[in-house]
Amino acid sequence: MYVLVLIFFVGSETCDVKRSSDTYIICTLGELLAGDHILDVMVSGKGKAKLEMDGLVISSRLLITSMSPKHGSEMGGTVVNFKGNGFKTTGTSVVIGNSICNIMAETLTNFEMDCITSQGHGNQSVSISNIGNSSGEIFTFLPSSTPEIVAVSATAGEPGTVITITGSLFNASNMEIVIGDSKCMNITGNETQVTCQLGNYAGGKYVIQSTVQPFGHARSNVEFGYSFSILNVYPSNGSFAGGNIVTIEGTGFSNVSEVMVCERKCEYGPHIAGTGAAYNKMMCRISELTENITVDSTCSILVQVNGQSAMGEGLYTFTTN
Repeated sequence: MYVLVLIFFVGSETCDVKRSSDTYIICTLGELLAGDHILDVMVSGKGKAKLEMDGLVISSRLLITSMSPKHGSEMGGTVVNFKGNGFKTTGTSVVIGNSICNIMAETLTNFEMDCITSQGHGNQSVSISNIGNSSGEIFTFLPSSTPEIVAVSATAGEPGTVITITGSLFNASNMEIVIGDSKCMNITGNETQVTCQLGNYAGGKYVIQSTVQPFGHARSNVEFGYSFSILNVYPSNGSFAGGNIVTIEGTGFSNVSEVMVCERKCEYGPHIAGTGAAYNKMMCRISELTENITVDSTCSILVQVNGQSAMGEGLYTFTTN
């Protein structure tokens, strides 16, 4: 006789039958979400079995069997691994102290998951919530587990520039350095000093940020400035009626830059064919110069982004012919 045991809870889980007789069934149950599950037995060729106790329930408990690491950066960013049971249930959340530890969805199974801590201080209780709560673990935010950035070799630079960052608790093989939203690449170094190569980003000053595992986010108030400049424009002249597309070359541009030619907005975006913005150039449409001018008029180009300005003096001329 072949016996199949089905465990139902928002769908069904199958208990793998190992041995059975007319009076008992031995089966191995795999992943079972936290909560109470009604037991049903289906017998091949006969249908659903009548159990002596209707509504027999199997309970799967939410619990933590291990947590690692147990301490990390006061700035947050520590990846904490949990092992246990009942994690993969709708509504699962991890709270350390009064702050959410953000679950990394790609790691979540019924028996294991990782989450990323928020900022905190001192000893904090840990709870996992969905159907119930499981606590008892303590996570400690330690100054001695907090990486820190204290200096940078240059205060400004352009993409491709190699900079040296000084601090503590660095791990070149397992750290990320971000300036603005741009990653600093090719990180090498030791626990107190690393070098990296600047990526492309918009002009302006930004606090250097870093995440170093297994510790977490670094403490930093060190700023670095991406260069912002206008080098050239072509074509360099056009009609007073405007409407022509110009290309402005330079550094530090972005798709949120504002461009002014002769104090008039030079428009760009997906709604205007042939225009757009990249780090080192912008294409925009010249606006009409409405004044009644009978001679050529040469003027400046101004680009603004993130509160920073770059000026190109006398780079564009409105012509009368």
